[in-house]
Parts: sequence; C-alpha cells; structure tokens
Amino acid sequence: MNENVPDIRVRLNSIIETIEADHLKELISNIFSRLSELLDYLDFLEGCLRSDELLPKSHLIVKFLNEKAEALVFYIESSAELNDAVTDGLRTLLDSTNFAIRHEVGRIFETSSPDIKLHSDDLKTELTRAHGILRNCFQQSVISIALVFDSTITSMELFDDFRLKREQSTILLQALTILNDQTIETDKARNLDSYFALIENLKMFRQGYMSYLNYSDWAEFESFGDKITQARTEFDLAAIINQFACYLDALIGHVRLRAVFQDRQASVMELA
Repeated sequence: MNENVPDIRVRLNSIIETIEADHLKELISNIFSRLSELLDYLDFLEGCLRSDELLPKSHLIVKFLNEKAEALVFYIESSAELNDAVTDGLRTLLDSTNFAIRHEVGRIFETSSPDIKLHSDDLKTELTRAHGILRNCFQQSVISIALVFDSTITSMELFDDFRLKREQSTILLQALTILNDQTIETDKARNLDSYFALIENLKMFRQGYMSYLNYSDWAEFESFGDKITQARTEFDLAAIINQFACYLDALIGHVRLRAVFQDRQASVMELA
C-alpha cells in the first residue's frame, strides 16, 4: 500500500477500541468491517473500468455489491434494534444510514442496473456512474458513524480522494453562487438580456459543473432548468425564477454542509 494512502482499517480500529460497551463495540466493528468490504469491492470495480479484458467480468462485482449492501442493511436493522447500548441518537443515525444505502443501491440495481450486454463504452459509462454513487454513499456512511465516537476525525484521515472532492465542492459553490446572482439579477431586471444571460449560465453549469452536484439533486435541478428555458410568458418566467432562486439558496447551504468542508485541514480560503 502506498504510504500516502490512508489505512482506513487502522484508523477505524483505533475508534472501535475507545468504545467501552462490548455489545456496542461488536456492532460498530461489524458495520465498519462490512462498509470497508463494500469499498474494497468498489476498488475491484474501478480496476475493471481500467481494463477492457476485465470489464466483461464486472457484473460479478456488481452482483456481490448488491448482495453485500442488502446484507449490511439487514444487519444494522436487526442488530441495532436489539442492542441496549445503542443510544437514540446513534439509532437515528443508523436508520438514516440504512435509508441512504437503500436509496442509492436501489437507484442503481432496481431502476438502472448496468447491463453487461451494453457496448463496452456504454457499459463503462454506466459502471462509472454506479461506482461514483456508491463510493460517495459508503464513504459518507463511514464518516458519519465514526464522528459519533471521535469528533476529531477528519475525512482526509480516512479517504485519499477527499482532497479532490473538496476542490470540486469549492468549484461547485463558486458556480452555484454565480448562477444564483444571475438568477436574482434576472428576477429584478425582467428583460430579455438578463433572461438570455441566465439561459447561457444554465447551459454552462450543466456542461461544466453538473457532475459536481449530488446525484440526488440532478433531477430537480434539471426540472428547474427545463421550466426556465421553456417559459413562454413573463408571468410563467417570473414565478419559476423566484422559485429557482430559493432553490439555489438552499442548495448552496447544503453544499456548504458537505463533510469535505468539515475537515479541519480545509483552509479558510477554500471555504470563502
């Protein structure tokens, strides 16, 4: 292993050792172990994406990922419910973790499971999307649970790709702020020039920064974009732009709350 890559198991084991209640220690240890195993499978999947020879075998890893994720959800539900050492706050967090895993895994395996019969380029695109969704989900699950027992832990201690995610999130914040400013300007000006400027900014955002949004935000963002570009009257446009401005304001707030910005090593300049 590269010495610059965080050893997630070593760091998580140090957290587990601080838990005094044996039953709780066993529960959290097993959850961390299963999440780490899921991340290992994603590493295998990433390897398949880099090899045309291994790509056709990726469906086996996808199958294991689905089964392992379902088993984790069942384990958390059955074990946490019977564990008296689990506090109400931790139980709520574990319920949220299960919800997130179900939602993301369901999005991939129930509605848009990568089809091994696809052309290799199309299959690679589908698998890359699935890989990104699941890695984000499992990493966020690890971090959220770890923070319950060690509030000093940082994302950089666990995952080496968080530096890139923090940079992308910083760029996303800047792009959303510019788009929000233009939306507010259009709402005030109510003229064709400002409207066309907003349409152009929307187009640039979709092409350049859309991928930095959480996948769960894509549909709603696209819906707003379509309504704005398809508006035919000033009345329709005014109503949707006002809603879009409120939506962007809330979206900016959500991005600022991302775990990558809670890292103590993040600089003030990056958060500005």
